[in-house]
Amino acid sequence: MNVDSSSTQIPEDTPDLIWLSNHAISVAANAWESFAHGQGDATFTSPSSIHLLHRRGRRFVLMLNDAMHQSNGTAHIIARYVHQKTAELESAVYRCVLSRLTVPTLRLLGVLQVSDGDQQHRIGGEDRADLDAEPRTWMFIEAGEGQKFDPFMSLHRKLAARWLAELHLKTFEIGPIKIIPSRGVDYFFSLMNDAEPDIRKHLHHPQLTAIERSSMQTVLEQMRLVKSRWEVLKSICDVLPIVFCHGDYAARNIIIRNSAVGDTKELLVYDWEDCFQGTAAMDFIQARPGSTCESANIDFEEYCDAVKNCWPLVTVETLHKLGLAGRILWFIVAIAGEGEAIACEDFGKHTRNLRMYTAGLNDTFRGLGWPIVNRRTGRQEMDSDSKTPISTMKNRRLGWGSSC
Repeated sequence: MNVDSSSTQIPEDTPDLIWLSNHAISVAANAWESFAHGQGDATFTSPSSIHLLHRRGRRFVLMLNDAMHQSNGTAHIIARYVHQKTAELESAVYRCVLSRLTVPTLRLLGVLQVSDGDQQHRIGGEDRADLDAEPRTWMFIEAGEGQKFDPFMSLHRKLAARWLAELHLKTFEIGPIKIIPSRGVDYFFSLMNDAEPDIRKHLHHPQLTAIERSSMQTVLEQMRLVKSRWEVLKSICDVLPIVFCHGDYAARNIIIRNSAVGDTKELLVYDWEDCFQGTAAMDFIQARPGSTCESANIDFEEYCDAVKNCWPLVTVETLHKLGLAGRILWFIVAIAGEGEAIACEDFGKHTRNLRMYTAGLNDTFRGLGWPIVNRRTGRQEMDSDSKTPISTMKNRRLGWGSSC
């Protein structure tokens, strides 16, 4: 087997990261061999090559090329190295949710738990124990082969809407699933409350530049504005009942492939790490190209048509507002993450992110007809676009603006 590190995406060309990527590839090969041997499935085979797709913190995603025999050739496998709790959550999604859908879904082949002291299957090794202090699991998932999802192509947006409608309707019918976290709108209010003191206590740190301090002050004022209109936000989110939300329904987590029946396309969705039961607002986010806040940009008319028998009061206009509410919730999650990180990492990186989020939040406020926060003065004010109804704003039909 050729363990190929040439296509590995490494964020920085440092010895530690080069070592880590090559090490992850080698460990993935060992983990797949152990898993395949334990399953006794003759269709599983040694991959022709392995490459690292991406790394997110201490989580790794790798592609095992040609690792499974099929009637028409070989198939690729996605290997994910994740926290044990993440593996338990995603396994429950495949078992309790995706298995009940009538739309196409990817298949979870199985998991390999990494026990304490198991250095053969653990990324990090004895000399890098700090990389992996928590229990880990390898997940092996069928890799859906097809074309990249385009959130600005009409057909793709329609397929994404139909797929999402099926997910929401079916999970509404199933009801709560114990292992999947519950996150109503007030969960995000709690996140905002927790983030505020993290940001405020560093507001007068001597390392901050004037621009960085201004970004932090703007974020704090924006959170105050959101809190003052929280009941309005909740009423927007109440347009749909409690359902299962993907939590990151974006182009990077969707692929399009040819259907086995007829000359049609079908959609496949993966990466359920951020899923929850609660408000589905974030599944309806609309974003322009290059936005900070990514989305599948589903076709609202198609979604309304798919759910009209169960939820006849859902309209295109209510979904536009729901998508804008979803963007506010997305920014709350992002800001909370930056607030935690500011306490222990480089100020510049995280305050730059906060500055991007302030622009995106102001754009969202305009779409809802709310005041914005002036990034120079830190004060709330009505913007001329804030007075324009959503339905008559050319770019606001997709929730686009200066920054998302």
